[in-house]
Amino acid sequence: METNADRTLTKIEAVIFDFGGVLMRTGDPAGRREWEQRIGLAPGELIRAVHGCDAWRQAQLGRMSVHTYWETVAGMLGIPATDIPQLRHDFYRDDTLDPGLMALIDELRRAGCKVGLLSNDSLTLERKLRRELAIADRFDAIVISAQIGVMKPTPEAYAVICRVLAVEPCACIFIDDMPANVEGAEKIGMHGIQYRDRMDVRIALKPYLDLKGNSTMTDSAPLASDTIKSFVLAAHGNLAAVQTMLAEQPALLNAQHDWGPSGLEDAIGAAAHVGNRPIAEFLLAQGAQNNICVAAMLGKRDQVSAFLDGDPALANARGAHGITLMFHAAMSGEIAVTSLLHERGSTEGYSHALHGAIAHQHPDMVAWLLANGATDPNVLDYAGKTPLERALEHDPSPIADLLRANGGKINA
Repeated sequence: METNADRTLTKIEAVIFDFGGVLMRTGDPAGRREWEQRIGLAPGELIRAVHGCDAWRQAQLGRMSVHTYWETVAGMLGIPATDIPQLRHDFYRDDTLDPGLMALIDELRRAGCKVGLLSNDSLTLERKLRRELAIADRFDAIVISAQIGVMKPTPEAYAVICRVLAVEPCACIFIDDMPANVEGAEKIGMHGIQYRDRMDVRIALKPYLDLKGNSTMTDSAPLASDTIKSFVLAAHGNLAAVQTMLAEQPALLNAQHDWGPSGLEDAIGAAAHVGNRPIAEFLLAQGAQNNICVAAMLGKRDQVSAFLDGDPALANARGAHGITLMFHAAMSGEIAVTSLLHERGSTEGYSHALHGAIAHQHPDMVAWLLANGATDPNVLDYAGKTPLERALEHDPSPIADLLRANGGKINA
């Protein structure tokens, strides 16, 4: 059995928090009670219906869009779909972010400790953290179950955030309100703390570290700019190099290189905008942050739908170098994805997306784009070539005939 003496001998490099039930907690659930009274449920039945059903688990695993999940809940409760927005609002309206714990997180980082967030939740949590609460930048790593396809207490969930933080499990403290999740963390070597209501987390951390400045925490050396650049470049097409570099320096996973006027680019963004599925899938498996452009390139319709449920404006999102979401989707060849984007308000990049479809030889996608918004069949790519010129690089090319029939030309 581990003792306090054993704990103090461990160099603690990271503290990892759960979100719901720890950082964000429900006070007086008046909104939930109102719905229970309205639809004739016993006290406590609403939360069991909303968060105790299999549909919630599927949404947490990224296998079901949030839109479909709430439709399923509405069906179970016998309420019309038009009531879903109000139910969602009222269900979470009494949740409150703990200001004391957020202040502690800031203090931990100032002391040189990495701070992570590991949550079983749907894809909408990332938007909540970044936009509604604006706290995403107060963590060194955020891992959400729906992004990685596994949930706590599965060992891989903890392993992913350790990889992202570039720390060993034995150098981490994990804080969760669910005993099973704490036990799961301890099984892979983490130090677990079960959060309880009104708990003083600062006191709970004392056996592990001294927040007054005498801690055993260590700083990580910053990544060199040239190293980040090399890693991002490799992510465009060199899987072996990506694997080797990431094994040597795990902190590269979500590192961004600044290209100046072209903006920031990380490895997953690089793989996404060139349509490199093997590299993108490898990076996601290591815990890279998923986003709608990556999901679209991979042809993951349900994930794309979930992102749009969380933020409809993402229909016109752009990836690395300002490349449109439609371009990413066209590379997948999945018309179900481009049709979804079209239906949900995507208006940008249809013509340029022809180049994405041609690069990956998807004639059906080229035909769909020409029929649904690609108004310029002669749009130039980064090298000044038209879609027809790119199509003719593949001999024979049914795409070339399709482009000619729609006004495609060779650039004089």
